Order: sequence, then C-alpha cells, then structure tokens
Amino acid sequence: MHTFIAPQQLHFYRLLRDSTAHWLTPSRALEQDLPTSERDRYTATTTAARQHDVRTAACNSWRWNRGLGYDGA
Repeated sequence: MHTFIAPQQLHFYRLLRDSTAHWLTPSRALEQDLPTSERDRYTATTTAARQHDVRTAACNSWRWNRGLGYDGA
C-alpha cells in the first residue's frame, strides 16, 4: 500500500488542496503541508505487513479518499 496507493492518494489530496509544490515526492513536507487531522488520517492508512492491520489500513485509506470532498466537477 505504501508504494502503490499512498503516493497517488497524496497526489490526489495535494491536487484538491492546490498544494503541488512537492509533486515528485508527495510525502515530502507533510508536516508543513497537511493539517494535523489529515496527517493523522494519512498515518492511519499505513501499517506493517500483518493481515488484520493491512485490512484496517486499506479501509482507512478508502474512507479517507471518500471523505476528501471530490464532487466530480
């Protein structure tokens, strides 16, 4: 998930928030670029490679994406 989902998720977040300064490395400067609440949500989408934890992280990732507010326009 860290390699395939997280970078795209952070790209999507940055696009929605007009924060593309760190586009090539979307995790760079998260402490400055993301509010604490969003940083905590991102952290909840990462985990060690344990089956239950990966499932929980995947669900958290899905919920975060759904809650980003993209309206399709």
